[in-house]
Amino acid sequence: MQPIWEQRWHPWRREWVIIAAHRSHRPWLGEKTRLQKNNKVPAYEPTCYFCPRNKRVSGQINPDYKQPYVFVNDHPPVGPQAPEVEEQAGKLFRRRRAS
Repeated sequence: MQPIWEQRWHPWRREWVIIAAHRSHRPWLGEKTRLQKNNKVPAYEPTCYFCPRNKRVSGQINPDYKQPYVFVNDHPPVGPQAPEVEEQAGKLFRRRRAS
């Protein structure tokens, strides 16, 4: 799916707002689980996108890090690769590229 990043004019707020419709296609949708009292979080999980040496959603392999590590966001809401959108300049519905 091509990312849909655009800005839309919000007439009541009188400002541009960012719409990132593609964010609903990320691998994690916010579900949460509760650990039991005796359950411990494993030191390594082979299916975890963030564990050392595991494959990321982007296809990159994580380094074998031992300390805190900063990840590049595989699903950014906006950025320089934002697709071109046909700008519309109506009274109620206006949109432009979000970059």
